[in-house]
Amino acid sequence: MRSKHYEGVLTLAEIDLHPYLVKFAFDRFGVHSKTINALKSINTKNKIGKWTNPDIVGINPVVLNLNPLFQQEIQKLGLFSTKVIEFYSFELKIRLDKSNITEAYFQAVSNSMWANYGYLVVEDYENDKVFLDNLSRLNNAYGIGLIKLNINNPAKSEIIVSARFNETADINFMDFLSSSNRDFYEFIETTISIINDKTIDLNKFDKIFGIMVDYSLRSLPKRITKNMSKFASVF
Repeated sequence: MRSKHYEGVLTLAEIDLHPYLVKFAFDRFGVHSKTINALKSINTKNKIGKWTNPDIVGINPVVLNLNPLFQQEIQKLGLFSTKVIEFYSFELKIRLDKSNITEAYFQAVSNSMWANYGYLVVEDYENDKVFLDNLSRLNNAYGIGLIKLNINNPAKSEIIVSARFNETADINFMDFLSSSNRDFYEFIETTISIINDKTIDLNKFDKIFGIMVDYSLRSLPKRITKNMSKFASVF
């Protein structure tokens, strides 16, 4: 879904937020991200896909931060050790408020609980006590965090509530996703290659502001491209 104009007013779509999240995740968490296209699932007509396919997944290749001596030893712990790799999962929404927080949050729970860290990511949210109290209760119960992206000043994007760390990634759910979605299969395949080869091919991930951009600037609305160009010029 792309941005649309209604009576001259630009309405953002979730896909427009992807470049900002990719940059934020790299800067804040050291995470390399990959968009998961739900249309590459085996059964694209199955509505359950909404509750299984994360919007963006990512890894923090912890093993690459070690010197070669320890890389060889840590590698033996395997794909599901957070001393080797940390998995992230992100569910994107344009806005959260009292009317949609429950559905959006549980969609994020369904799509992201397999990872070591799961986040809802929004461009805007209802900043009042009732909403924030509800968000806090959900976070305490299920551990999904909330990130607010600032597309006018991306450096000011912030974590509203932190995700709870899950020590063990869910291998069964990851196996299911790998079997049902080609993008996720390639994501895991790339992760295994990083562990084995001790190097990372950035072309396997979404491109990052100032380094690479995975989305054609011509395909994004003027408001977005203007901000992207201004942001990229800093790097």
